[in-house]
Amino acid sequence: GELATIVAIIAVWGVVSRPLDRRGITSAIFFTMAGFLVGAKVFGLLDVPAESEVAQRVTEVALVLLLFSDATRLDLGALRHELGWPSRLLLIGLPLTLLAGTGVGVLVFPGMALASVFLLSTMLCPTDAALGQRVVTDPSVPARIRQALDVEGGLNDGIAVPFFLVALDVANAELTSGTTWAVVKNAAEQLGWGMAAGLAAGLVGGLLFRAAERRGWIDGEWRQIVPLAIALLAYALALTLGGSGSIAAFAGGLVF
Repeated sequence: GELATIVAIIAVWGVVSRPLDRRGITSAIFFTMAGFLVGAKVFGLLDVPAESEVAQRVTEVALVLLLFSDATRLDLGALRHELGWPSRLLLIGLPLTLLAGTGVGVLVFPGMALASVFLLSTMLCPTDAALGQRVVTDPSVPARIRQALDVEGGLNDGIAVPFFLVALDVANAELTSGTTWAVVKNAAEQLGWGMAAGLAAGLVGGLLFRAAERRGWIDGEWRQIVPLAIALLAYALALTLGGSGSIAAFAGGLVF
């Protein structure tokens, strides 16, 4: 019953996606509202615990495919000459947002431990670009702005993850080394292995795809399947190495 409900929702969106999108109703809005309506609090057709392993993996895979897809649409030639905006968003805007979120959290939740407030801020700040999809894909918005938002949306998760993990350890009183060293260590692992996995999967997969295309080896329907497989490969490699799956997906999409 739950699987049928999920598939039915996807099918409904598929057949009405164009008219709804013209009216500003994106897939993120549609699926959020559909989930609310069929969830346990309303009609009770779907009751999947948020902490379940299945829900976690499905969510991660969806994010990986979205990040990979976003990255493949970027104009790398133009991006190389316009790195200033994405850099400021990631290296200045994101840390300031983390601090601002922590400050607001202290005011809103005065009884909560500071580490827990910062943990909440790290969860909320790296918002995915899918929620602002209308802006990112609207041709009336200057390409430079759209590309900057795409890059920031693809990399902010991986940058926030080290801070999240350290805040989680501090909140649970499990941190055995210095906070600064823990942040640096986690950042190196998440970014380093994530980038390595993404670059390897995107490069090898992209070269194989291009060579097969030139020789006419790929059937028409598999042209869409191969990129999905490469995105999932980047994600799986990153998890195996201990890196960020989101960073790997975005880097893999760029290289592919």
